[in-house]
Amino acid sequence: EEGEAMDRHETFDRDQALARIARFAGQVEQRLAGEITEDQFRPLRRANGGSLELHSYRLRVGVPEGALDADQLRVLAHVARRYDKGYCRFTVHGTVEFHWPSLIDIPAILTDLATVWMQAVEVSDDGLSGDGSARHLDDGAAVTISLAAGGGMPGAVSAGQLEAVADLAERFGSGEVRVGYGQTLILPNLAPAALMALHAALAAAGLATVRPVGTGRQPAQQPSRELFHVDETKAA
Repeated sequence: EEGEAMDRHETFDRDQALARIARFAGQVEQRLAGEITEDQFRPLRRANGGSLELHSYRLRVGVPEGALDADQLRVLAHVARRYDKGYCRFTVHGTVEFHWPSLIDIPAILTDLATVWMQAVEVSDDGLSGDGSARHLDDGAAVTISLAAGGGMPGAVSAGQLEAVADLAERFGSGEVRVGYGQTLILPNLAPAALMALHAALAAAGLATVRPVGTGRQPAQQPSRELFHVDETKAA
């Protein structure tokens, strides 16, 4: 499994990523000190995944080859807990968003993500650029987790839920979690005998699973969560 992880991330140059983050940290300090204007700073923050929303900054993060391992899920949980409001959001584009980071903290967030081969996705006026596509994997049994929250923000997942999914992926599967379109997470490579226990554990974590087609049952609604700001209009 370690060899497979290295193959997935062989194109990630951590030294180069850290050098880019260090440059951005200096640019953030210049912006906060008023040494550069918002017009000058805008392309710099967008290149590092930052968009300016109505009430806060938003950071978009890519998912390498459309799949996450348990360590990556735990770092996302750490970032959500330390730098955000305890949640992150999986988008319909197959990326991850943090909705309440402070500008001064974004370089630290990117540094933490770089430790597990993750980096920001460049953003533009029109939304996303870059490849958020999920890779296709042939596997056995799989369970799909719906993140279409009934009362909260679609795609939002708490830090504790991320850690729970990481634990379950290691316990019942290969340790990998795929990010699907339509705001879903997919646990592949599962032993059929473990499916009942896995569904029960996910339900205990407040996560709804998508029933196979033809069962006549719909995913249960997730518990209501704090509603983040959802104004997609760029303030910049």
